[in-house]
Amino acid sequence: MSRRSEPPHLWLRPARYKADGKLWKRAVWVIVDGGQERSTGCGLEERAAAEQALAEYIGDKHEPSRKKGQDISEILIADVVAVYIRDKINDQKRPEKAAERFVQLLEWWGTKSLDDINGRSCRDYVAYRCSMPWKSARPDVTGKPARMVTAAGARRELEDLRAAVNYHQSEGYHREIVKVTLPAKSPPRHRYLRRPELAIMVWIAWRMRENMKIVRGPRKVSPWCPASGRQGTSPGSCSLVRIPVPALRRSVQQLSSRHRVAGG
Repeated sequence: MSRRSEPPHLWLRPARYKADGKLWKRAVWVIVDGGQERSTGCGLEERAAAEQALAEYIGDKHEPSRKKGQDISEILIADVVAVYIRDKINDQKRPEKAAERFVQLLEWWGTKSLDDINGRSCRDYVAYRCSMPWKSARPDVTGKPARMVTAAGARRELEDLRAAVNYHQSEGYHREIVKVTLPAKSPPRHRYLRRPELAIMVWIAWRMRENMKIVRGPRKVSPWCPASGRQGTSPGSCSLVRIPVPALRRSVQQLSSRHRVAGG
């Protein structure tokens, strides 16, 4: 069996120096396709722009087979991605971000075929991505540990792979069902307020007047406020009342009990 050719990928061509030690050519990202190299013109710190150039190169220069009913063992995932990039990526809201994710996918899946996609390989991919730092991490500059890719980030990349595989099948280029296994969703970052909690916040906001401090003009020092017992505040702050947290909790519990009684 002939060896599969490696798909187009990025390679950082190192900087070149003269004999006297002076910089001659800076380090630059190049696209390696077979035995050919194509410079992206992007330096070391411009990895995102280089990935965008690679995605455009794959979509424009690489012409994947669009034969109907191909066997999945003969279809490279790089070809599946190339079809999707050419046909569908511009329909996304942020195609440049999608292109970056596909470049990350191809570093792992590029030389594999569709029949290599299964639950184990998807879990291996998640473990591989979670062992990698963020591209923007600069621990040598910040002095802090590099932030690592999360399972949620790997899941988002696998969602793009699933979309590409499903589109390839919907166009009839292969018939077998290929399932991309996703990791579990991360817990939500935000918790929504319950009805009693929202009610007590609205009640406090309705009863509390605006606390405004005048720092310029003839009203900078307002008359003595009987509620606060001090000067230097605006009249609107006289009704400002500090509510301790235990009292707020009791109010929430009372509203909750009333809500339960009213609701039966």
